[in-house]
Amino acid sequence: MRRLSFIAVAVGALVACNDTEGYVVEKEVTKEAEGAPVGSACTLDSECQTGRCVGGVCTTDNCETDADCREDEACVFGECTPETDFECTADIHPIIDVNPAEIDFGAVLVGDVAEQIVTVKNLGSCLLTIQAVGFSSTTPGDFTCEGCEPDDFPVRIPPNRSMDVTVKFSPTAPGERTGQLQVRSDDEEYPTLSIPLIGRYEGQPRLLVEPQILDFGYVAAASTVQRTVRLSNVGSGNAVLTLTDVRLASAALPGFSFEPAINFPANTVVLTPTVEGATDCIETGGCIDITVTFTPPAFQVYTNDLLVTYEPAAADLPYATVQLKGFSTTPPVLTLSEDFIDFGDQMLGTQVDYRVVSITNNGQTPMEVQVTMSPLSSTDFSVDAPSPLLLPVAPGDYATIKVHYDPTILGEQVGEIRIATNDPQTYNAAFGTGTKTITVRGNGTPNVFNDIMKVEMTFENGDSGFFGNDFRDVNLILESPGFDLCQEPDYITDLNGQITGIFQDYCAQWTTYGTPQWTAIGAAREPERIILNNAGQASGDYTVSVTYIEDCASIPSGMLAGLLGIGTDALVGYISGGLIDLDSGAISDMIAENCWDHAGSDVTVTIFINGSGNSVQCASHLGNKGQTRPVARVNRTNGQFTATCL
Repeated sequence: MRRLSFIAVAVGALVACNDTEGYVVEKEVTKEAEGAPVGSACTLDSECQTGRCVGGVCTTDNCETDADCREDEACVFGECTPETDFECTADIHPIIDVNPAEIDFGAVLVGDVAEQIVTVKNLGSCLLTIQAVGFSSTTPGDFTCEGCEPDDFPVRIPPNRSMDVTVKFSPTAPGERTGQLQVRSDDEEYPTLSIPLIGRYEGQPRLLVEPQILDFGYVAAASTVQRTVRLSNVGSGNAVLTLTDVRLASAALPGFSFEPAINFPANTVVLTPTVEGATDCIETGGCIDITVTFTPPAFQVYTNDLLVTYEPAAADLPYATVQLKGFSTTPPVLTLSEDFIDFGDQMLGTQVDYRVVSITNNGQTPMEVQVTMSPLSSTDFSVDAPSPLLLPVAPGDYATIKVHYDPTILGEQVGEIRIATNDPQTYNAAFGTGTKTITVRGNGTPNVFNDIMKVEMTFENGDSGFFGNDFRDVNLILESPGFDLCQEPDYITDLNGQITGIFQDYCAQWTTYGTPQWTAIGAAREPERIILNNAGQASGDYTVSVTYIEDCASIPSGMLAGLLGIGTDALVGYISGGLIDLDSGAISDMIAENCWDHAGSDVTVTIFINGSGNSVQCASHLGNKGQTRPVARVNRTNGQFTATCL
């Protein structure tokens, strides 16, 4: 049905009436306007008020894009205009302009996408026809383009109008990438216009091998045990690392095998960058796990090396090595000379003789030994590293440990020493296979002639084990009211950082206000402790401070051993036995230059006075190497001690 609309027309008429004066009367007269309004459905132009039926809808000649116009029209300055108005002649030509004239995406991380819009404009006075937009034949697949499909063309661009395409760069391999975006048109002077493209995929890949020593320990003959070696690319920037070959150094030796097979050129593995410790690196392609299988065919000791070749390799290390160990001979047998040590009643502040415990291997294969104090033990107990330092304990041989009791707390104190080994026959219900414990007891009795202050410090160290990667180190300092200092001594070391003597013993130079003693426990020198006897000789303030000696939170002990020119086992022994000074200038500089991750550390200081169970605990945070911060102050006035956190 045709819709009708009406137009009101005002008409003036003079009407005469009886008994009235003449006046003008306005009447409204309506006139029908033909055609449907804008937006109505239509098939012919004549059906619309505007006389324009485009795409089955009544419309005006206003437009935003060419799609709003007829096929023979172009949208120019918001108005649909016949293309014949822009026909080219012998004297009138289209002129193409492309912006930007060159695209440099810079350095782009792997997995990321960089984008750049390219605008093609017609600077001429007639229609410009774009026939195609695409890449040259030598352009790598790292570059892609949106709006450049063959079905998108041809495109006609009126004068002073433009079109956009989006060029993207997503790198797939290290190095620089170059190419060309080409625009073909009917511009007579530049029928094919090329835009240079450049992008980079940068960074320094670095191979992380975990662990560097794979020790299967005792495995019964003809039995099978599997362990995993993880290979990760933890380099900088966005550079990938390619594993080109993994093999056993002595392929003919029995006992060890691995999978998957990695070899050039058919079975190489590309590792994208990841971060150390990432739990999703397998999914993201940043690491791969190598499964190593140990199946000893006979009763003997087996060794081999897993060699990993990669590109680009480090100049000083063309391949990485994983030491493989295992044995099937009679396993080690752990025997302790004592499983209970009772120091008896000891007066607070007195020096107590240490006790020696022997750790004997009565088996036929080497015995690994790790000695630790239970975290629930009284802080009055400590244990030295095993001697000799270079473990494991050979068959029929033994090592010794020294157990110390420094009575600073009143009443009965107990502790537990754990001896963990690879003895498969020894079993502890709490700690599993290979572990035995030694119970330690002592009873602190009052000392009416002596005031005792004990200051103990622990700090955040992600891995305090002997083979740990975390070398963060914090020192504890106690300053007397007379400005005497007690802290870790300065050592004399050789070129490898091995301690050959004491250069300066600060605690021995303490002149008044008591007699201090500094000690540190374990491979990470934690806890660190200062015991001050005869602390009540004078009144005043004692200040407790901490200083950040080393902030390296990640450098593999195997790498550090290599830098020092010694074996990993030797490094472990030296550190655990206190024979290497990691704070010495040469060693400290070496750690700083090769550290993979620097981090702060949370520090906790606990202060005990005269064996009281009411200790004061203070917390602090050190941000970077070299920082020193006061943590607590202990004041003695009229024979009373008061500890305050700062």
